[in-house]
Formats: sequence, structure tokens, C-alpha cells
Amino acid sequence: GLSYTQFNYRWAQKPSNQYKKNEQISLQIDVINTGNWDADDVVQVYVEFPKMERMPIKELKNFKRVSLQANTSKTISLSIDINDLKKWDLQHEQWLLYKGDYKILIAKNAAETVLEHTFTIK
Repeated sequence: GLSYTQFNYRWAQKPSNQYKKNEQISLQIDVINTGNWDADDVVQVYVEFPKMERMPIKELKNFKRVSLQANTSKTISLSIDINDLKKWDLQHEQWLLYKGDYKILIAKNAAETVLEHTFTIK
């Protein structure tokens, strides 16, 4: 939405490069209000799926609203359960976790990615 200030993001701690089923992706992100006004921002976490037939390009998997005073920062924690990345497989008629390379996209909105990290599901 409309804001009278500017927010920047950076990794407080980068997530792992590899995951297996039943694990959690833990995200630590510093949100910095670099402007002169107190304001709120909504940090959005999308996952981009491997390039496969019938796979979505990306999906919103988590978000958090952050209130920050002018010229301050805050570290936020978000997580994604790996099992939430399962997709319905038409051939096997069950939910499957596909192996491959995925991307975590930290964004201000669906079109404005500010951080990304590639990980593999083995």
C-alpha cells in the first residue's frame, strides 16, 4: 500500500541450502524503516517452485505486519513447513513433495521481490 516512508530488508540469518520432508524453513529478516515517519510494513514470503509441468510459478506462504518508528529496525522471524510445499500429483493421486530447486522470495508485494534464496529439496 501507500507509505510515506521507505523500508529496506536484509537477511539477519540466511536459511539453509537444503531441506528434507518434515523440516521447517526458518527465516530471520531485518526490516529497517529508513524514513522520517513511523509506519507499518507487511513482509511477504513467496516460494517459487521448480520448473515442472502443472507447477505454480510462485505461492504466498507467509507474511507478517511490522510496525516501526522512524529510523529503527527490527528482526522478524517467519517459517514455512516443508510439507506445505506438497502438490497434488494426478498420476499418483496423492500429495507429493517434489525434489528440486526452489526459491524463497522476500517481497513487498507480489511483483516487488527484495531478497531471494535458492534451496534444494532432496
